[in-house]
Amino acid sequence: MKTAVRFHRVWGPMDPMAEAFRTLAANYQREIGVDSLEEGSIDQVLYSQEGACDRWLLVATIVGRPVGFVHGKIDHTLRRGLGYLIEFYVVPERRGCHLGCLMAEAMCALMHSAGAVAAWLSAVPAAEGFWERQSFVDTGFVVDGEKILLRALGMGGARHERIPAPHKVNTGYAKVVASGTNAASGAM
Repeated sequence: MKTAVRFHRVWGPMDPMAEAFRTLAANYQREIGVDSLEEGSIDQVLYSQEGACDRWLLVATIVGRPVGFVHGKIDHTLRRGLGYLIEFYVVPERRGCHLGCLMAEAMCALMHSAGAVAAWLSAVPAAEGFWERQSFVDTGFVVDGEKILLRALGMGGARHERIPAPHKVNTGYAKVVASGTNAASGAM
């Protein structure tokens, strides 16, 4: 018999699932050795959810027990209009049992429903394989030792395809050349 995973959207610091998020986030911080999350303190993340239509904080539960969280938003600064998977945590005893896949899919579906055509994240080396199995591909960029990965949304992801990293052309601007395209004429 399968155990159902439930996702609870956390709407702010007074949400019934806010305390579960606080506990999971504190465990996440201890595990990775940081004192704050990507977007500030645990409470700052909770307050950022109030009234937000383009950001999501989901707590996953199994039989009422919190087992993970995923935090994402539509990026309005670095990669405008793309979904940004900010943080992701699964309790150690639930890793490797498909929960992470379900959490990633839930967040990607929310981002796509808000209009994002792709989602990006920065992956620590230990998690790169997991994200590649979720259809995220290496962009060729590395920031602070973490690879920037990208996934197309709404098309089942970019399975087993590598998105070419932009390369410099003589004008100094970045340009992506799609395979099979005659760049000079634009013909396929």
